[in-house]
Amino acid sequence: MTALDLVTAEAEITRLGYLITAAKSAIKPAENALDSAQAIDSPTLARFIADRIEADPFAFGTYGMRVVINSDDRSETGVYVNQAHATKVDPGTGIMSGRVGITVVTPNGKPADGGAMLAGLAGIEVSGAALVSANASPSAQGVTLDVHLSNVKPGVPTLPAEVDGNALRNFALDLVHDITGRGGKVTHHKDNPLYEMTVVAIGSALNDATVTKQEPDGDQERRTVRVVFDLSSRKHRASEISEYTRTSVAELVGELVAGIGRITDARVVSEKATIEKPEPGKEFSNARKVDVRVTVEVDAVARVAG
Repeated sequence: MTALDLVTAEAEITRLGYLITAAKSAIKPAENALDSAQAIDSPTLARFIADRIEADPFAFGTYGMRVVINSDDRSETGVYVNQAHATKVDPGTGIMSGRVGITVVTPNGKPADGGAMLAGLAGIEVSGAALVSANASPSAQGVTLDVHLSNVKPGVPTLPAEVDGNALRNFALDLVHDITGRGGKVTHHKDNPLYEMTVVAIGSALNDATVTKQEPDGDQERRTVRVVFDLSSRKHRASEISEYTRTSVAELVGELVAGIGRITDARVVSEKATIEKPEPGKEFSNARKVDVRVTVEVDAVARVAG
């Protein structure tokens, strides 16, 4: 190796170090640019807010105003909902979070009541569609609001193609818990009058929770989930247990289930009840144990990630 070769190699090493430093410094601006591009291309949270303002403008104090998403031109009267950063999505549940800005431009810059907008946003949280934190500030145009959204439940969530087993089990357990909760509790007394034990009046055991069907539907996927569980009680008759079950199942329709999708249909497929044989002389007792094997199916819709 000549002296020239050595000097050239050392210069190349120095040059490479500069290139690495420059490349590292370019990562953050590139990430910011990608974040902004995603917000512009898919302003899901801005649409989420805009849809609710358009659905009930009286609740937001914006009746008669047009609602515009991601517009740089705010010269005309209207409600401008802007999203500067990409929506964060939990890949396992489809739940979204992020920030949006709202600018209410009033005619001739007339002062606007930010309280009405805050009340409308609070109504979103009351409905259970999202958690909302917001503050309002007067502006030369009317009023501006900074809104932080979390636990946002989209109409159709984006989820993995493979349904997670924990999501199935959690859904099934929540359903069973809702059914047994309708039956109330009962207090048992032992021989000792000072001893009491309060337990749920309907016992339960989960047997199975599986996906029985998955099929594409346009840009979405429809999924059918089957849940099998046992219910038992000495307080409630089989007809009462059936009523509690069917009420809980009917209320699933329209709900967003984490990891599974938005439920479009729910039904009780079968109920098989058995009643404990009475002891001689107690044929008309209401204390006989009732066991019910229940099978429930739900249909859900989701978009598949990737």
